Amino acid sequence: MQTPGVEVWEAMLHRYVTETNAQEKTKMAVGLASTTEDWVAQRLLGLATNESVVRSQDYFSMLNNLAKSPWNTYLVWDYVRSHWEEMVDRFTLNNRYLGRMVKYVITRLSSPTHLNDVKEFFEQYPEAGSGARSRKQALEELEGNIKWSLSIPPCTATSPPRLHVGNSVRRKTRQEPQSQLRDREEE
Repeated sequence: MQTPGVEVWEAMLHRYVTETNAQEKTKMAVGLASTTEDWVAQRLLGLATNESVVRSQDYFSMLNNLAKSPWNTYLVWDYVRSHWEEMVDRFTLNNRYLGRMVKYVITRLSSPTHLNDVKEFFEQYPEAGSGARSRKQALEELEGNIKWSLSIPPCTATSPPRLHVGNSVRRKTRQEPQSQLRDREEE
């Protein structure tokens, strides 16, 4: 459900709300959250607080599902920062899922700017409750992400990678089974 139209997304949302099978509901939640459309992600974030749409026990899963998509990670992080006090009022700091959700979102970030944002957020809200350990782990992972991203040289390729087979060079456009690659190398 990467780029749904309004009608398609609304139909999927209706099916999600009315579904009684927990496994099917989980699959639909992943589908609803797997989007590249900002309006869909914003709408889902707004609806997630409505317990007649997203049950309280599914709230963090919905946020995590949204954060899985790289194009939504920053949106979810901004949402968490701006709605933190509401989340704490609703779930309390002793809710382990609240602390884990923060870690889940933060570990998907990878820039020094985000590291500063996270540190400022933790300074602004020093009480972590059951999420104290998750916060420490999140900072460590974020720092690791930054080190890794800075160690990768910038990509200068302007065309697809080339596959060298024997004396010929072909553009690699699809994944070929290893047996076919071996056969071509032997030619």
